Amino acid sequence: MFLVRYRTLWRYPAKQARLLATILGVTVMSAATSALQPLPMKMLIDNGLGSKPLSGVPASALRLVGLGEASPTMLVTVAAVSAFLLSMMFSAFGSGLGWLWESTGQRLVSDVMIDLHGRLQRLSRSFHLRNPAGDLLTRIQWDSQSIYTAVSAVLISPIIHVITTVTVGLAAWRQSPQLAIVIIAVAPVLAGTTSFFGPRLRERAAASRQSQSAVTSFVTQVMHAMPVVQSFTSEERNLETFRALSGRAVANTRRESFLGAIAETLGQMVSTVGAAVVLVVGGREVMSGSMTVGGLLVFVAYLRTLEAQAEGLM
Repeated sequence: MFLVRYRTLWRYPAKQARLLATILGVTVMSAATSALQPLPMKMLIDNGLGSKPLSGVPASALRLVGLGEASPTMLVTVAAVSAFLLSMMFSAFGSGLGWLWESTGQRLVSDVMIDLHGRLQRLSRSFHLRNPAGDLLTRIQWDSQSIYTAVSAVLISPIIHVITTVTVGLAAWRQSPQLAIVIIAVAPVLAGTTSFFGPRLRERAAASRQSQSAVTSFVTQVMHAMPVVQSFTSEERNLETFRALSGRAVANTRRESFLGAIAETLGQMVSTVGAAVVLVVGGREVMSGSMTVGGLLVFVAYLRTLEAQAEGLM
């Protein structure tokens, strides 16, 4: 139903298909880097500072470069260099995604603004008499930004979140299936919180948008009719009207921000409870010897990543 309702908009992202495909490719590399980022910390704690023998992919990588029997000091150095390189790679991918998406989004917005401006010029005089110029101005200047949000929320962000969730989730599952289940169990709770506050936040946002449009429309009318306003000494009356409209806009924005703060606080509380459960379960596994301290820290890092992806997706 949603796709049918907004099918007119899909021709805009279709024109930017090449850039969108590039964004998805960079996203895959960024997700892989995100899954690898906590591993140097595990190497540092378990192998460099601890007495655990190196195994798995890190051991194979060191043997490949001729460091199969690396000393603890060497392992500490390798962990630090690996953490630095992975952090730089993750930042580079993030910056690249930001630049690509900003460039693509602005092209989308520009196309919509041009088409909307042309469409408004072809509408009848009666339409323009019924609709204030200020409101139409906000449609062109601000509502055209909706294509940026729509493509991001409906096409790009869900794919990015799914790719990152699957990549990090598989890495977490390889570390400990039991803890991975605990992490995954937090997602439905976050989804429930989002589904509860989502409609209410949309209502508040719509009310805030309408009140801001009313302010813009009134200011535009007054500016266009300034000689008439001054001739009939209507300055005080217009000032009172503007004060009332702006007060309503501020009140609606305050309500929207307050509700958003409540939703964010509850989401953070759920995330905190999830982290506490991971620490309890993971701590027991560490004491039983089925998991290392470094592995537990890796899981805490994965928990934060998966929670952010689940919240963004839901």
